[in-house]
Order: sequence, then C-alpha cells, then structure tokens
Amino acid sequence: MAALHLLSQPPGDVWARLCPRLTGGDQVLLLGEAVYGLHHPQLAQLRDTGAAIAALGPDMSARGIEAAGVAVIDYDGFVDLTAAYAHILSW
Repeated sequence: MAALHLLSQPPGDVWARLCPRLTGGDQVLLLGEAVYGLHHPQLAQLRDTGAAIAALGPDMSARGIEAAGVAVIDYDGFVDLTAAYAHILSW
C-alpha cells in the first residue's frame, strides 16, 4: 500500500534505511534538515526507488537551497499530501 514518507533528517543512516522500504507508489516529502539532501549523492538512491519526491519550499528558502529536479510544494500542498495518503510515516 502506498505511503507518504515525511523525511526530516539530513542524508545519512535514516536515508539508507528508508530507501529499501520505498515503492513506486510512495511519496517522499523532504522537510526541515532533509532539504540539505537535495544536493547530496543519496538523493539519487531515493530517485532510483521510483517513489515520487518533493521538497517543502519554505524549508528550502529558509536554508537558501535551490530546487534540484524535485517538485517543490508549499504548506497547502503539504496538507493535500497528508489528505491523499492513508499511511504516513515520519523519518
């Protein structure tokens, strides 16, 4: 069953544990410190899973990070994602 994965940790062990659990129907939302991963090699591992990847725009702006080929959503989009998925996991 597809799930929304809220990833708030920077690249590292948490990302490595998440990747094997992702499927093509999943959505990953990078927020908080995780947006630093937009320019990290582990982003390619997330992409390789087939899961959709998005980042929270206000968190990117607060850290001066530019988009890196992922969808950028605002708070309204965040709410929409949480409403769209029955299963939500925080990492």
